[in-house]
Amino acid sequence: MANGTADLTVYREHSFVARLAPDTLLKRQNDLFWLGPVTERIDAGMQVYLDAVWRRVRHLLPRNMGTWPPFLADVWISTLCRILISIQRYRHGGALLIATSKGDVDVKYRLDYRRLPKALTNLGEQTIRNSFAREEIITNHLGQKKSSVPAKLYLEESVSENDIENYRNEITGCVRFISSLSCVDGLILAAPDLSIRGFGVEIRTKQDPKRAFLSLRPTVNSRTLIRVDPSSYGTRHRSMMRYCFAHPGSLGFVISQDGEIRAMTRVGAQLIIWENIEVLSVMEPTIRKRRGAGS
Repeated sequence: MANGTADLTVYREHSFVARLAPDTLLKRQNDLFWLGPVTERIDAGMQVYLDAVWRRVRHLLPRNMGTWPPFLADVWISTLCRILISIQRYRHGGALLIATSKGDVDVKYRLDYRRLPKALTNLGEQTIRNSFAREEIITNHLGQKKSSVPAKLYLEESVSENDIENYRNEITGCVRFISSLSCVDGLILAAPDLSIRGFGVEIRTKQDPKRAFLSLRPTVNSRTLIRVDPSSYGTRHRSMMRYCFAHPGSLGFVISQDGEIRAMTRVGAQLIIWENIEVLSVMEPTIRKRRGAGS
């Protein structure tokens, strides 16, 4: 995949192999969404999503979500990554701010767009319903060589499968719409659950952080931090740095015109920036571990 002039990224299917940037060969990416401060920032919104799915399917499950949270978390994170990739493909730069407050921002175009979190919840619910109906058919009917399958069970399996396709298409439409908002000058403001609060947003925070650090790993460790000068970045990056430093708990993504995606947040008294972020990958639920949903 060509990211820009003299900037080439190689994938094997959906797995990152290497990136050849000007004067640099990168053999690994920062997988921020499963480990470290960025994971902590998105956990609140993801938990809202997991809880919403749980409330709809708990009558199907014995006590808790079991093995479903890793799968559902991957769907949520993949959707966030798709938004970032879609903004990147416009090739004019953009920014996404995930925050709980509207303070210190001037929202030019206010919006209350909650379709994406609703579609994600619907997809999660129907995926679980389809899995249970299919397992019931295979285990208790086809597996026991019964001559028929109850019409109600067959209907539930068929309807849920059709709903899954519809909700996937709806999510694709949501991703395209949200990313298109980046075409308006300013950033996109999102709540932790990925509902959109506005676009064409201007950050009003005036105080620049005195220093910032580039992290070479998803986690923050003094041995893998490189001090950087905030003034060496462009206007869009510096404004996001100001906001994230002034508002602990916020998470900012800035997409440069050259296609580079950077994430930033405040960790303790330090502003941390990540580059070379892994946004295209296939989740391996048996390897990655996250907290399960509450019962």
